[in-house]
Amino acid sequence: MPEKTIKILNVMDVPSTDEKRLGKFDRIFTYMIGAEGAFITTVPREEIGNKTEAQVSELLKKKILAERGEITKWIGKEIAV
Repeated sequence: MPEKTIKILNVMDVPSTDEKRLGKFDRIFTYMIGAEGAFITTVPREEIGNKTEAQVSELLKKKILAERGEITKWIGKEIAV
């Protein structure tokens, strides 16, 4: 994938919906990559902890690129029914 800019649109802390993490919080990042539209990714707040801004940026970059790779393989596919 050619290099693009990830623009963070919003950040929100919410209670986790993962039954294994009840009582803990997740941080939801709403972001855009180029003109592809808005997407979200969720990171357990404890994974961010006391990390620096650069460390969080790198964590987000890796997570978003992995998720986008999984998602983009479906774009344009046709499924016969």
